[in-house]
Amino acid sequence: MTPKRVPADKYCVSSYRMAIRRGCIKLSLPIWSPNQLRRTAATEIRKRFGLEAAQVVCGHQTADVTQVYAERNLTLAVQVAKAVG
Repeated sequence: MTPKRVPADKYCVSSYRMAIRRGCIKLSLPIWSPNQLRRTAATEIRKRFGLEAAQVVCGHQTADVTQVYAERNLTLAVQVAKAVG
């Protein structure tokens, strides 16, 4: 009989990656990496709450890192251009 695995306090990088992979496969979704999920979440947070919120949630020391990590909101840029003329 195989001993039951005891859950750890934290996921290690490889176990986190495998959990995401298994979930994607189970739901017949494209395989995502932890970094893709983090970037997508950072982008959504930046869209909804601004750059500073994304910086804090991601744990970045400077907004410069967050600006590279979270994609810019092109929809907002179009709205601003329409409003300004």
